Amino acid sequence: MHCCSQHYFRTPAGSDQLERLLIAFSFHVPTIGYCQGLNVLCGTLLLVSQDEIVTFALLSELVMPRMAYYTRSMAGCLVDVRGNNKYTPQLIRTSI
Repeated sequence: MHCCSQHYFRTPAGSDQLERLLIAFSFHVPTIGYCQGLNVLCGTLLLVSQDEIVTFALLSELVMPRMAYYTRSMAGCLVDVRGNNKYTPQLIRTSI
């Protein structure tokens, strides 16, 4: 897990806590399950809140409105990438 760079997640207690949260979330939202990067988001929330229930609620609130980002087609990401590709050159030209 990427956020294992944090000392807490190298301990059995921290690693177990993060694993429980990620497994619970994957059962809560089976259409997403687990996807790359959730461990970093979940780990950060856990370090800040220091509470599994609060972390689970925050993770759900952050991810659920953005479910299109976490599908196999990554439709939400593709929409954003297309928008960035369209407007970024214009922004760069106007800021130079």
